[in-house]
Amino acid sequence: MMKIELPNSFEDLTIKDMVTLHTSPSDEVCLMNLCGVHRKDLLKLPKRLLDEAYDHLKTLRSQEAGQHLTRLTLDGKPYGFINDWDSFSFGEYIDMTTYAQDVYTNATKMMALLYRPIVLDQGDTYTIEPYTAKENHHIFEAAPATLFGGAMLFFCNSKRRLLSNLRVSLSQTITQASLGLSGDGIPLSTPSPMKTS
Repeated sequence: MMKIELPNSFEDLTIKDMVTLHTSPSDEVCLMNLCGVHRKDLLKLPKRLLDEAYDHLKTLRSQEAGQHLTRLTLDGKPYGFINDWDSFSFGEYIDMTTYAQDVYTNATKMMALLYRPIVLDQGDTYTIEPYTAKENHHIFEAAPATLFGGAMLFFCNSKRRLLSNLRVSLSQTITQASLGLSGDGIPLSTPSPMKTS
């Protein structure tokens, strides 16, 4: 008899598993994708066993938990969580807001925005690669699902400070533009109109 092997708890899920759990059109499709079984094999199982499996999927969905790590290693490469919200660009904020409109579908893209390869490690502090919007987000599919929950919670808690910083930065830019100053307080140079004949 064929066996169905499901993750025991939410802590055993990868981000890819979590996305499957939340985006599958039905429990049947979810079970096939999580267990790697074909529908014809699934249909041979006793209904009681399938009902238990579907109940377990509901349990997994209700157990969502988060664990925030500032550093992690993926494919032997060190990654660091954004550690300087003051340098979080408006482009990063726009992309994050766009991805958040469909959280589970964009889970790995959100992780690739928040966690980037460490380029300089100084013990307690580190510097990460700048955001390009072309990061390999698929590498996060194998990361623990709890990592996603922790990153989202941390980001949401930091969002208020981030918005405040962006408002101040935009306000300064608008003020400088209205005063006719460039970013360094130097008057903008515009060519004077000349009559040519």
